[in-house]
Amino acid sequence: RSVNINNSANIATATPAAMIHANLYGVWGSSSDNVYAVGELGCKRNELKIRTTDYTTVWHYNGNTGKDWTPVYVPATETLYAIWGSAADDIFAVGANGRILHFDGLAWSAQDSPTSQTLRAVWGAGYDDVYAVGDAGTVLHFDGDAWSIEDSVATTANLKSVWGSSASKIYIVGSNGTIIQGVMCVADSDCDDGLFCNGAERCADGECIAGSPPCSEGEYCDQISNVCVECLADTDCSAGYQCVEGTCEQIPDEPPAIGSGPHVADGTWPLLSSSQASPTYLRQNTRLLWTFSDDFASCTGACTHTAEYQAVGSSTWTALSVSSDAAQGYAWVDLPVTGLQNATTYAFRFSVTDCAAQTAQSQTYYFRTPVYDAPPEVTAGPFVAAGAWPALARSEQGAFVLSQGSNVLWTFSDDYASCSGPVTHRAWYRLVGEESWTPLAVGTDPEGTWYAYVTLPVLNAGTYQLLFDVRDCAGQYRTPGYYYFKVE
Repeated sequence: RSVNINNSANIATATPAAMIHANLYGVWGSSSDNVYAVGELGCKRNELKIRTTDYTTVWHYNGNTGKDWTPVYVPATETLYAIWGSAADDIFAVGANGRILHFDGLAWSAQDSPTSQTLRAVWGAGYDDVYAVGDAGTVLHFDGDAWSIEDSVATTANLKSVWGSSASKIYIVGSNGTIIQGVMCVADSDCDDGLFCNGAERCADGECIAGSPPCSEGEYCDQISNVCVECLADTDCSAGYQCVEGTCEQIPDEPPAIGSGPHVADGTWPLLSSSQASPTYLRQNTRLLWTFSDDFASCTGACTHTAEYQAVGSSTWTALSVSSDAAQGYAWVDLPVTGLQNATTYAFRFSVTDCAAQTAQSQTYYFRTPVYDAPPEVTAGPFVAAGAWPALARSEQGAFVLSQGSNVLWTFSDDYASCSGPVTHRAWYRLVGEESWTPLAVGTDPEGTWYAYVTLPVLNAGTYQLLFDVRDCAGQYRTPGYYYFKVE
């Protein structure tokens, strides 16, 4: 089967189609089922010469076998001589009076034309690089936005056709043997697109060669200032840095700030004293709490905390475990007060460090453990200061015989918590069965802090009791009980 396209535009079918009454000059299609023809203003008539359609200059064929070419509405009546498209939704048709029509896939529209000369051919290298040629040496170019006249074409011949092998090699032919070969450039300046960031273009054999980007690896090109820079936006910089006039600079970040505290988390929540002379007295394990804040300017990580204490005068600090609530902006520690040394003043301090490694250090605060004064203790004895230094018996039955004038000695200790005065001692003896006690003179070691002793007088034969006590400067005393000895 064959196809015959003529002024009647009949596609061979079993039933001949109605005739198009118009001369057609151009045809183009994006596929076998999407073909356009253009020409003179015309309509379709049946075999009885009766008009069956409205007049148009554009006809469309959708590829259906046995179907007619259908008229297409266009906003012009001038004769169209040529049609070309880069795609099914980007088609150009040109014709008399400089008429240029464009189809965007939905509708045909008229484009502004810079000439009134008849245009006879159209071709393009792409949707934004289209040429139209016509009478009196007219050559137009479309850059995707608007049509303009190519003034570099030096001819007045009527131009009939245009084609190119690429965007840089274009051929135009016309009357009287006119052949024009278009080239993209003659000099490097013809290729300069005015953009710094894509490099300097150059002309080679009539074609423009793209330049190499001017910036080194890791640099960014500033298209406004035409310079290579370290950054264009903050996101081009490392964390904690911002882009300032093309340079990554560290974001100003204020150190964290300590708010109020440390507070004793009990009762009225008093502040811990900052005076060593007037420390806060703490009598039980206590929670200390303080507030803090940070601007999180260069990073968003959580603040970290330290806290420590020491007995005043000590050379070492003891670290405490710190808990915190970043959302609420406070931190706390638990002081182990009951496990600390009795009647001692302690120093306390803490710090807050932000994610930029900047630290705010608190001043030193002071607290004192309660004064608890334990009674003195008898640590050993009483012993007979002779021979094997036997201990006196705790019962009458266990009493043993002492020599006349024996020395009896015991050791003692005290915490001296509430006062530093000496520990005093008293001692008595009596014959078992008697009511009254006879006091004894008590001596101590030279410092009066280790042992005490008595010298027993010459006694009559019998079994005796010994009683003594140890009293500290706070008036507390220990009486260990009765002891027994014999004299013969």
